[in-house]
Amino acid sequence: MGFGSQLSKQKPAGTLKFTLDTITLGFDKNPVLELAYAGKGNGPYMSMLLKLANDQSKKLGSGRLTEAKIEASRQHTAELFAATVVKGWEFVAEDDSPGVPCPFSREKCLELLLSLASERDDIFDGLAAAARDADNFPTLAADPNAGTELGKK
Repeated sequence: MGFGSQLSKQKPAGTLKFTLDTITLGFDKNPVLELAYAGKGNGPYMSMLLKLANDQSKKLGSGRLTEAKIEASRQHTAELFAATVVKGWEFVAEDDSPGVPCPFSREKCLELLLSLASERDDIFDGLAAAARDADNFPTLAADPNAGTELGKK
């Protein structure tokens, strides 16, 4: 018995188009990042998360939470997301080339995420929360009849 086999068929899949509201990056439209799920169903994310978390705990140690620790955590999240979560973007141009799409690369993605983390932590934290919320992603096996026979099986 149990619930594992049912839940394993309902893991988040696909991607999420996340709009960076309230900012523009060289276009008249808000930038849109394509995100993969940041959770257990994303193997590269989980592997890198464990590595970064272990490295971070060695460097920062325990003790009181400080502003420096929060900034270091955001930097690690930016590195993690650039490598494993952000898959592409739209309406992103560099400062010196407004209106010219900046080709997506992991390096440019990291640069953008680090800038967001330091300059607009509200947007960065919202992006991270959205990527970690499984409800924002379709599931692998969505049953169209789910919930129609509650308690009957």
